[in-house]
Amino acid sequence: MRVLKVESVRPRPTSIILTICSILFLSIFAPIATGDPIDDGLPADASLEIKASTRQATQNGLEVQPVITLTQAMLQHNFDLKQIQLVQTLLVDAKDSGIPERPLMDKVHEGIAKNVPPSMIINAMEAVQARNLFAYKQAAMITEQPDRKQVLGQLLAASLAAGLSIKDASKIIGELRQHDDSHKSEMSYILALESFQTARDVSRLGVSSQAVTGIVAQALSKGYSYEDMQSLRNSFMMQSHHSEPQEIAHAFAEAMQAGKGPQNDVTSPGGPPADSGQGGGGSGSGGSDGSGGSGGSSGNSGGGGSSSGGNGGSGSNSGGSGGPGNAQ
Repeated sequence: MRVLKVESVRPRPTSIILTICSILFLSIFAPIATGDPIDDGLPADASLEIKASTRQATQNGLEVQPVITLTQAMLQHNFDLKQIQLVQTLLVDAKDSGIPERPLMDKVHEGIAKNVPPSMIINAMEAVQARNLFAYKQAAMITEQPDRKQVLGQLLAASLAAGLSIKDASKIIGELRQHDDSHKSEMSYILALESFQTARDVSRLGVSSQAVTGIVAQALSKGYSYEDMQSLRNSFMMQSHHSEPQEIAHAFAEAMQAGKGPQNDVTSPGGPPADSGQGGGGSGSGGSDGSGGSGGSSGNSGGGGSSSGGNGGSGSNSGGSGGPGNAQ
């Protein structure tokens, strides 16, 4: 009887190499190919509904990492499912409306840092959303350029956040639209820019919304140019170091009602004159100071104007583009 010998079959070296390469490829690249940033970024105990809502928000155009970070923070602050979904919906609505969603995210993070209850955070977020929607819609009526629309929208939104009411802001915008017949022109943009900056800066000093409008809207109705508006703002801010801003606002409004134009000085109650010099003065040109005569100080001149006065008299200001007070 013949005994058959069975020889063992050794695997070929090429097969071993291919097997090792396959294992390495799967171990390295498989997690990347199948990983989900939402699943990886949110806590393991986050519900499927929250993950689905977060995923939908990113699919609607929101940046992935900021949304994940915000959702993580909301979960840690005990936002429930409906509250998280509402926040994410507001963010998507902002993006779809062409307004920045970052201020809304910042408002949520700010509330969480201050340990504000979720419901109150959402109320504040909705208030920011309403201001921004109004501001950017109005900005679009003044300019079609995206970058300029962004600038005007931010300025107007900041004015509203500082205390200017939507009703009073509408009065200012109405005057702006009547001021320039050439719609969406370069000059109308610059005038709107200076007007919104004035409204924002004066509002931040605590001046009432009505008083702010009494200055800005009235100045526009009097035909102020953008240089005049800039001068008005500079004069107001300078005088605010010496007098109560609310009183200054009333003084400015009363002066305009009395017919004082951009070339007339407006003096705040109890504060220094906006730009007057005592004593005789020499002539000044190109925005330079005229030198004071005997017994007096120098008088400032506007663009190309002169500062003059008799002995011991008051120097006068003149210039084509000065607002009430000192044009700087």
